[in-house]
Amino acid sequence: MGIVTNLVRSALLIALAISPAWADGVRLTQDDLVLVLPSVWAAPDLVLPEVDPELPILGAEAKQDGTRLLRILNGSEDINGFDGILYDNRDRDHSTLDAAVFPRLSRLEYGPELVSKGLDYGLAGRVILPTVVLGNSSTAMTSGDLQRSLPRLAMTQSGWRTVTPMLYANNQIYVYPEHRDYDGDDRYPI
Repeated sequence: MGIVTNLVRSALLIALAISPAWADGVRLTQDDLVLVLPSVWAAPDLVLPEVDPELPILGAEAKQDGTRLLRILNGSEDINGFDGILYDNRDRDHSTLDAAVFPRLSRLEYGPELVSKGLDYGLAGRVILPTVVLGNSSTAMTSGDLQRSLPRLAMTQSGWRTVTPMLYANNQIYVYPEHRDYDGDDRYPI
């Protein structure tokens, strides 16, 4: 019985040692927001957790081009290791960065009242965050006569033409897929 108990205890310790661990998330609620423009809120007091230097810059699963260089730069302390950078997934985890691959990257979590208002979904810019943001939304305008990608939507509607460049100028970079923007004809505005 003692040998079996010790084996189970050892197996649990090993499992805990290799279980995935990643940066703390940041929860955003309605109480964190201040209305700054019609339908645009800011989260001026949002605080990111400190990056745990014990977490690897990239998980063991990361094998893409450039991962070795990123690990070397992190080891020489020539980069910040995702300190002060927040990941914002705006498609409700349809297409998300794997936390096991990017364990140091803090993730934004929207409170239920913001989800019910759709502030967590689609084109970014209705919530302005006070930090560097890397985000994505694998969504598009897929019905009706005006089917288009979110970047083309942002380029063709006046409110978005104001907010979207502000995001990029403040290091809030979002990635969106193409959708019916170049099906034989370039439909992006000049």
